[in-house]
Amino acid sequence: MATIYSFRYRNTEGLEVSMGTEKPFLITGREGLGAVDNNITTQNQYGLDGASLVSQQLVVREIKLTGEMVGTSLAEMQENRQTLISIFNPQLAGTLYYTVNENTYMIDVLVEVGPDLDKSSTMLSQEFTLQFKALQPYWSDLTRYDQLIPLSGLRKLWQFPFTIGSGMKFSEIVSGQIQTIENDGDVPVGAEFTMVLNSAAKNVRVLSIDTQEFFGFSGSYEAGTTLYVNTKQGQKKATFTTLDGTVNNAMPRRMADSTFIELKKGMNYLQILADEGQDRIVTKMSFNPLVLGV
Repeated sequence: MATIYSFRYRNTEGLEVSMGTEKPFLITGREGLGAVDNNITTQNQYGLDGASLVSQQLVVREIKLTGEMVGTSLAEMQENRQTLISIFNPQLAGTLYYTVNENTYMIDVLVEVGPDLDKSSTMLSQEFTLQFKALQPYWSDLTRYDQLIPLSGLRKLWQFPFTIGSGMKFSEIVSGQIQTIENDGDVPVGAEFTMVLNSAAKNVRVLSIDTQEFFGFSGSYEAGTTLYVNTKQGQKKATFTTLDGTVNNAMPRRMADSTFIELKKGMNYLQILADEGQDRIVTKMSFNPLVLGV
């Protein structure tokens, strides 16, 4: 079976273009999608064989796409040319999405060369080249984790057939249990946590059982408040939103020793805790595994 793939680029102004195996922008060559080099720094010591490791760091990812722009008329060719030049503006950052056989990956990039339209051409065909730099070399895997994962929520207490009686409960909030989350990426990764308080709560926190690291919101919060923390690299923030929709910066309310916890490779065990109101917190999280190449 032939490999089906496509690229979609979206710049910071919201303009985007799709390229791949369909006209008008055909991709004929792809470079830099796989693993990147590891920059290893060592130090030689007098009288000792070999060397000592100083540091190691993955280098910036270099991505190159070559393709062919096709059209049905000279006017369409000129319009397609202007589309590429406008969207791949080197002064704008962007995000490159790569879909292959129904798996989708994402990476933030800078346009290094784009688009080079000085290649060979005919009246209705024009070769082009695009080059990108990804300062963060990992791809985000959007395939399996592009959805919210419940850490606590409602548990149904009834089933058919049933009889309604006094004091009957249809459901209850289950919170505070240890939940297992698997990160099947190649490196540790941050996540987003959204906690909705269905009653007043105090000192709410997300705890990693393995490492005993946590992020906590100190103080008391009214029912209807939404607590949010993002622990992803380059996106770290914490807020609390009151019932009237006012969004507040929660960084000054971080509990002592709080850290922006990450999900390690493999199995992670998380728990939602609070000094008060723990059994009335509904929590969902989301994250995207990071992979070294696609």
